[in-house]
Amino acid sequence: MIEELRRNAVLAALRSDALVEVARHAEIRTVRSGEVLYSRDTAFTQAIFPLDCVVSLMIAEEDRLVEAASIGREGFVGVALLFRERRALSSSTVQVSGRAAFVPMQALEEAFPRFACIQDAMLAYAQRFIAELMVSVSCLRLHRADRRVALWLSRAFARTGTASIEITHQALSEALGLRRATVTEACLDLQSAGTIDGGRGWITLCDPEALAEAACPCHGRLERLHATGAPRLPSHDRS
Repeated sequence: MIEELRRNAVLAALRSDALVEVARHAEIRTVRSGEVLYSRDTAFTQAIFPLDCVVSLMIAEEDRLVEAASIGREGFVGVALLFRERRALSSSTVQVSGRAAFVPMQALEEAFPRFACIQDAMLAYAQRFIAELMVSVSCLRLHRADRRVALWLSRAFARTGTASIEITHQALSEALGLRRATVTEACLDLQSAGTIDGGRGWITLCDPEALAEAACPCHGRLERLHATGAPRLPSHDRS
């Protein structure tokens, strides 16, 4: 189990003895696309560390749900727990199927005094997560739909560590708050360029560099953010 837990960047940052302590309480589960891990206002009981899945935090916008942020193996679901918020502020929905480690928050809190690196690693990610939210808000307002689609896909492949992800155009359109036709057009353009390939409910990565190039400038900014922790906001994308 230890090696599987190290697929998550927050857990991989822990000292060996701290990771062993987390492993004592962790349960690795397979989660499926569309599965709701937490509904809005439900009580948090566990921190969820994606290993090769992607989870979207969805908020109500008029008569639909839209993605406020997404989390992969670089982080964990339950950042609000660190700030003593015991109820989910959004709906946590699996977008890309895979595995995640579920760790009771009580076990983590009891381990904090003995293993400061656990809380430190979680807080470090929480800071990056907040900065990422700032980037995402600006991206939604400033950048073209097709480039946002490319950004989401590029990050999803990086987050899962796989060359194929299980996701439909409908699910992607709901996550991004775009019309399904807009997402389909963007994916077909990427497919025509040989950047991705598509099947029924699956998208396969063919050219990682081309996909990153097709994404909006937020791709590089988010990469640097998770590498250095330094937040930067996107510039206006008119091209």
